[in-house]
Amino acid sequence: MPTFTDSLQIVDLELFDAAFAIAPGDEDEVKRRFMTLFAHETGMRRGGSAEVCLVSNARGERFALKRLHVASPLPNTSQISPQPPGPGAAQPMRKELRHSVGSSGTPGHSPTPDYVTQGHVAAFYEEYRIHLAVSSLRGFPRLYGFGLSGGQPVIVMEWVKGITLREAVRERGKTTDGPVPLTVVARLGLEVLALLRRAGELSERFVHRDLSPRNIMLRTDRSTAEEQLATGDFDLCLIDFGSSALTAVDARQATFTARTGVWRLGTPAYAPPEMLTADVVLPEEVRHSPAIDVYALCSVLFELYAGETPFAIGSPDERSPYRIKTEDVPRNLTLREPDGGALAEAIRAGISPQPQDRPSPKDLATALANWLALPDEAPAGSWRGTRPAERGFWQPDYARRLVTRRRLISGCIVGASALVSGALAAGKLLSRRGPSLDENRYERADAPYAGEPLFRAYDGRRSGWVLCTADGEIVCNPMSSRPCGPLREGLVALFDDLSGRYGFVTPIGSSDSYAWVVLPRYAQVGNFSGGHAAVQDAETGLWGYIDMTGTWAVQPKFAEAAAFSCDVAAARAGGHRGLWGALDEAGSWVIEPQFLALGRRDTDGCAAAQDTDGRWGFVDEAGSWTTKIRFSQLRRYVGGLAPALDDATGLWGFVDARGAWVIPPAYLDARPFNPVEDASDFLAAVKDASTQLWHFVEPDGAPHTKPNLWKLGDLTDGLAPAQARADDDTLIFDEGEPEARAEGVGMRYGYVDPQGAWQMRQLTDLTDTAIGPAEI
Repeated sequence: MPTFTDSLQIVDLELFDAAFAIAPGDEDEVKRRFMTLFAHETGMRRGGSAEVCLVSNARGERFALKRLHVASPLPNTSQISPQPPGPGAAQPMRKELRHSVGSSGTPGHSPTPDYVTQGHVAAFYEEYRIHLAVSSLRGFPRLYGFGLSGGQPVIVMEWVKGITLREAVRERGKTTDGPVPLTVVARLGLEVLALLRRAGELSERFVHRDLSPRNIMLRTDRSTAEEQLATGDFDLCLIDFGSSALTAVDARQATFTARTGVWRLGTPAYAPPEMLTADVVLPEEVRHSPAIDVYALCSVLFELYAGETPFAIGSPDERSPYRIKTEDVPRNLTLREPDGGALAEAIRAGISPQPQDRPSPKDLATALANWLALPDEAPAGSWRGTRPAERGFWQPDYARRLVTRRRLISGCIVGASALVSGALAAGKLLSRRGPSLDENRYERADAPYAGEPLFRAYDGRRSGWVLCTADGEIVCNPMSSRPCGPLREGLVALFDDLSGRYGFVTPIGSSDSYAWVVLPRYAQVGNFSGGHAAVQDAETGLWGYIDMTGTWAVQPKFAEAAAFSCDVAAARAGGHRGLWGALDEAGSWVIEPQFLALGRRDTDGCAAAQDTDGRWGFVDEAGSWTTKIRFSQLRRYVGGLAPALDDATGLWGFVDARGAWVIPPAYLDARPFNPVEDASDFLAAVKDASTQLWHFVEPDGAPHTKPNLWKLGDLTDGLAPAQARADDDTLIFDEGEPEARAEGVGMRYGYVDPQGAWQMRQLTDLTDTAIGPAEI
């Protein structure tokens, strides 16, 4: 492969594996588009062990091409041999390409030059795999594929038009005296947190792990970087996933570092201590926690606030960055007007050396939003003068209760309608305790909602979660800093920012209002099922069950509790090592605690269970095993079938209560069967192995719809949440305005019916829905 120092060079790719589905017969077109590119010298970006170049094809389309760039051999790493991606990876490579980049695990099979070690190749492919998982989300570059050029692995992705935050601040300093306005600092933090939150809702939790001013880009398609830094109206894009991680829900799955022995550390000036050393033994979850991104983001905000990073990394101090950050206190953050201390305290809380002492991303977002909502800090055109009913405390431009900075300096952030659950005290953000409940503050409903089915969606225009009809009419708009639950038995689980607790509300009338049926008293809640809901007592931290009046039906005494199904519910016995069993409605054990996990019971009495060796099977009403075969993964048993992972192929299929394959393993992923609207039949969402798109299948394995969706959830009340694939140019969400399309073409969410037809098409602002993990 030619170097990128010449003015224009041809870049030929010997192999290319597209990150998108290729229609039959279009292979040659894809080759013409991507396998001969022209590199431009002016577009060079270099950092770490890789370089990125602006390239174009014969059509004039512009892409970014990233390749490994190691100047000389690295000692003690040439023997590291990367392992192949695990079963069900987001985008499996073709066998010949996987072999060519050394993913077979056998040293000596990679044609890459000697100075590019197998460890680098493994990390480079892991970067591609992670980038693929987020590439369809707003705020992340589009990914096109992985290939080989001159024997070296390359990644082809979107060329982001814009400049890095580092460059933008430097350019601003040439023309503008003074630091970045504090309102802009807070809004930048909120925007980055929003992007991370969206990525964190993937089936595998995403952590960037290397946030820095060089890895935060300001897109300049619509407004200049100077305008964005002046107004705080950002169009951000997070880049460089060389240190990022996807953490599976199953924490026992081996991490990339455990599989390959390759360490990927963070940028010293911004990374937390746990990302700056491989010598200190830490639990794996510490290095895969969102607390890493909180620390790095607060370090970036610290620099924007103070003009320098929290620690003097790279100074004459001979100590390592890890020791400096664990042994020293951060630099003093001299207060700027009009802060009053609250913004500075939020930033300082995020750079604690101990992950458990940092605020969660939600708490940090709440702190930043409430600081922006203060009257002295609110910019022109904000919420002042609006009616209280029109405000939602957790948005940057809204507040329900005005508070003075003096009260914040004394230790608390006051937000919506009353005391917000987050409080800043002694440099730590506290969000565990709420004020006593004043029942007179809440509008009460006489009975749960009994109307037509309602569906949950994120309303981009209102910047909040709503419930709407199948036609798209919004019926309930609960203003909360956290997503509401789905409508179950006429009630919706809702976090109340006034008390910092969860309760249950119900839609009222034909407007978008709601009222409380069960007042917010609980630390966490599940959804109602069979007239009961699992709730966590705020005082003891234990779980029990309430009825629809909020009365305890089963007293709180369990470490965890799941929803009722067929008159029983799975619960975990108290204690650190408590096991799962099954309860009746009186709270008595019908199956004694003996499992690591226990799923919901189906009508025939069967449920998925995990034994103490970590293997899955099915148990009957008495808790006896019905299967001899044990699976590594198993999901909820419904209608006589359950999704199961085949260890031999790494593919999903469906098995019956005896563990026999009814639908052979053939899918990259699969969700449980769910009844269609009339409950006469069942459909399951599966991810096709060839196209990597989702569709519905019937209980005999026959395709019910064609694979055409990027994501697909469970059918409930006749509709299923879904995400449109990135290249679907036929999808129009607004039939009245055919030219109106969602801003991020690969991020359009909505609901589909059992035939795969889109619903709620007239609402272009329904931009996200909750496609949660599959249940057991």
